[in-house]
This record gives sequence, C-alpha cells and structure tokens, in this order.
Amino acid sequence: MSDLREFWDKAYAYKKTRLWQRVWEDMPFALRLQDGRVGYVSVMGRLGQHCALALYIGQTGLDAYALVHAAEDVDEVERILRMTASECLQAVLEDREHLPEDYRQEVLAYARERGLRLTGRHNYAMPLSCRANTHPVLTDDGTELALIGEALDAAVWAAAHLDEMHLRSLEELDSLWPLLERAGDGYRVGAITTPWPMAVTYPSGDSWDERLLSRVTALRPRGTWPMRLARILQPMPVERDERLHFPVALIAVRDSEKKLLLEIEPVPDYEHHPDTLLNRMMEAMLAERKRPAAITVSDERTQELLARWCLKAGIALTREVHTEADEAALAFMNFVQEQADGADDEPLNDHLLIGFCDMLLESPGFLASLSPDERKELSLQMRFLSEDEDAPDELRDKSRLVLQRMEEDAPAPRIRPVGGAGTAARKSRANHREPAGTEEEEDEKD
Repeated sequence: MSDLREFWDKAYAYKKTRLWQRVWEDMPFALRLQDGRVGYVSVMGRLGQHCALALYIGQTGLDAYALVHAAEDVDEVERILRMTASECLQAVLEDREHLPEDYRQEVLAYARERGLRLTGRHNYAMPLSCRANTHPVLTDDGTELALIGEALDAAVWAAAHLDEMHLRSLEELDSLWPLLERAGDGYRVGAITTPWPMAVTYPSGDSWDERLLSRVTALRPRGTWPMRLARILQPMPVERDERLHFPVALIAVRDSEKKLLLEIEPVPDYEHHPDTLLNRMMEAMLAERKRPAAITVSDERTQELLARWCLKAGIALTREVHTEADEAALAFMNFVQEQADGADDEPLNDHLLIGFCDMLLESPGFLASLSPDERKELSLQMRFLSEDEDAPDELRDKSRLVLQRMEEDAPAPRIRPVGGAGTAARKSRANHREPAGTEEEEDEKD
C-alpha cells in the first residue's frame, strides 16, 4: 500500500500540471532511469480520450512506440494488431466506472485523507502494466510503480520547463531526441541519438512441421485463397501465464463465391511463435482435405508470415491492393467483439452459416448455376442443418427454406424410354463398372 500511496502522490502532482493540454502524444522525450536504462515518455490525453503518461523502456519499448505511432497509415485490422502490441507502463487518469470497485474505494480513502475531490472525468489515478498482446493489468509491483514514479517526476519537472525541452512531433524529429537526466533536485536537458524513423518488422515463419507440410503438398491444389491476419479482442487464458492474451487468427477464404472460411484455430503467441499458426493452418487444410493453388494477401504482415512457407510448399503468393479476406477479417473481429459485449449469443460457426443461407436465398441465380454434384453436396449440407437439434432455430428454418428453393429451382428431369435393348445395355455396363476412387484417394495423389 505504501508503494501505491507514493504513486498516487506523484500522479496527482502530475494531474495538476495538465501537461496533456500543452503536449501531444507524438512529442516524446527520453529519460535516463535510475537503473541506467533509457525510457521514452509519451504524454497522452490531448484529444480528451485516454489520459495517461506512458513509459516505454529500452529498445523493446522504443520498438513498441514506433509500431503504435506508425498505425495511422494502415487499415483498421492492422491498426488493432499494432495497438495491442504496445509494451509500456502507464499512469492513467481514469473515469470511475472503469475501475475495479475495491481499487476505487482505496483511491477514495486516499483522496479523503488528502482533501481531494474526485468529481468529473479522468480523476482516478491508476498504474497499468501493459505487455505486448496481453490485457493490461492494474499493477502493485514495487519495481513497476517505482519506474512509473520516475516518469511522473520527470513529467512534472518538464511541465515547468517546456521552453528548455524543445519538444517536437515525430514528423519533425531527427535522430536526436531530448533527454532528461537527474541533476540534484531537478533535471539536466540533453540529447540522445535515437534510430528514427524506425523500420517496422513482422514475424516470419521458418520452422514449421515438415511432416504436416508433406501431407499438405500431397493434396490436390484448388483455387486461390485470400488470407489476412487479425487480432481477436477477446482475451484468453494461457498456461503458465497469469495474464490474459489477445490471440491472433489467420483468416483464409477458401471459397470466395460461397464466402466459406477455413477454420484455423487462433494462437495467443503469434509474435513469438509464428510457426504455430502455420502448423494450425496446415492442420485445417488436412481436415478439409483442401489446399490452395495460390494465396493472395493485401498486407505486408500476412505476406511475411506466409512467404517462406509458400515457397517451400510450391504455392504462388501474390500481393494485391485488396482481397476478400480484408472484409472477412474485419467482420470476424467485429463479431468477436459483439460476443464479448454480450450483443450476440450465437456461436461463430452458426453465425457464418446463417449468413451463408441468407446469401443463397438472396441470390436465386446462384443455385441455378450449380453443377449436379454441387447441388447434391449442398442439399446434403442443408438437410443436415435443418435436422440438427443443437442448431439455432433461425439456422434450421433458413436451411429448410434453402432446400425448398432448391426443389423449386431444380432442372426438369430428362425423359428416357422405358425398357428395350438400350436400357439393358446401360444396366450391364453399370454392373461391370470399375469402382471410382474416393475423393480422399484423389486428393492424396501427387
């Protein structure tokens, strides 16, 4: 509790400066920490939303800061991937409704002792520990609180000496950044060489399971599959880690006409183990007994993940401005967020199947364009869904409507003469026909 009380003292001293009203988030300064490392401080809150002081420590922190602030030039899917990769410590001035109740009561007790009135927005000081791709946690770790305290002290001093700081935006900054170092009761303003602007790099797969790859390459290649990486903003637990992780999914559209996705299990540690995601992609291909002849991507991140694997698998990988996987990834992220917010209780597969049925019912020409084999396969699928007792009522009803539409639109049967030598000959040939290979046998042929 003593560490927290010291944090609150410093956080409310910082709050009095209202430094965020004079400095933008992209006007950082460096800070020499007491342990000798360099931290990079960012003042958040100018837009009146997230009001916080962030400390990014060392090269890892600087890489995270660069990734976050390069996110303005990317689409929403990549922006979320980058924002959740942030690794820093923060002193947050939060609204009361966003606090755990027990922590809020502790802050209120402290405020009463200090004669502080906590009314309005951004009035509750909270220390956060943010680790890449995990849910931020309210920290009471003494070391982390001390580091946040150093950043708060420096920010309070900087607020009174802005003219000496010469803060500039990232667009104006070169490799020399302002640096604060302790000097007596205050700080000395210097400069530090910082590699800026920094190149953004992405994880690349290169040590996948060769046995899985051998089995995948034995499958018959079929079509071009658009793919896209996406972050799932619904945290999941991970063994031997007390923090909840934001997993990453690889969205693969295996049939663009029917909007069918390959079901690839997400992974919580894509940044450190990208090959796990490649292995799960191959497992999904084997489960469906399908693999693409080519893959298209629209972003550098997904391209980097797949490049070496595609080369080894003999699958063409091309970059396009836009692919169907972009919309699928965004829809997937939005759906998961709705699930987390309690807006929808349907499982994801049911949700996608209902959308597929809607597409069939709204596109009368599509059913008519199917081949006999495709009609047969679709009919079996719809009949199974219509009789599945575990499926939602809406899915069962819509699959019955699709079956009804298929029966109404079925092509008229050809009328053949009954009996005669021709019929006998056809029956004789049918009885002596060699058994056809199964789809599984055909798929496994080289």
